Amino acid sequence: MPDSIAGPEITYGERGVTLDLLRRDGGWARVVFHRWDSLRVCRGELPPYRVADSSGRWVGLHVVRPSTWLRERHGYESKHYGDSYSFNNDVDEMLEEFEHYLFRFHDEFVEVIAGGVHFDVSDEPYGGGELHQRPGWADLPESAVAHRWECSGILCEVRVDARAEATVLEASRFCDQAIVQVALELDGRASVSHRLAVRTRDGVTKSRWRGHFGAAKRTFDGIPSLDAIRPLVEAHAAQVRERRDAMGKNP
Repeated sequence: MPDSIAGPEITYGERGVTLDLLRRDGGWARVVFHRWDSLRVCRGELPPYRVADSSGRWVGLHVVRPSTWLRERHGYESKHYGDSYSFNNDVDEMLEEFEHYLFRFHDEFVEVIAGGVHFDVSDEPYGGGELHQRPGWADLPESAVAHRWECSGILCEVRVDARAEATVLEASRFCDQAIVQVALELDGRASVSHRLAVRTRDGVTKSRWRGHFGAAKRTFDGIPSLDAIRPLVEAHAAQVRERRDAMGKNP
């Protein structure tokens, strides 16, 4: 829980935007945003919007809906970038997946538009240190490899999140939870190319099959089985095999 008086330390850098908060128990917390788009900070003690009490584990965090600011940002991106938006060319993901977050402190507000939010805790100030808890959207470790499929002559590592489904669903209220990741072994090295990310908004859970740059290539209601994902993996491996054959490379 944030300190009732101290404001946040806001950093803009390689990780995008982070907020470092002093907790009431004397420890620290860091807030990291997934697919950060916009930030603004305002002075004031009264909330700028009519918002319900926060329902998460962090008092002072709210989601603003409907958000005119989010629609303004979507309109700007659509007008000026259109099909070249971000890396995945799907500007409408802002309306479908992004949130307008409002953090309330003693006499200031921090507002962020992003695709999700991750909370980290520490007994000491962060400085430039690493996070203590892995964000839900980050790569699963190689130790999470649960299956190896051979598709079109390419070995595919399937990494599976070992957490209980209830734990994943609770965490998915705040950000993408990449519970399945597929790494193709090419030229002696395995790198993650696709992932299944679970997100819950307004009580509705959807899973998106995302490519390397984050584009949602397929959307499922709830959490699909590995059997439902395998044809997507096989199709991707077949495309990779075809390209490599055309380049004279053998996997």
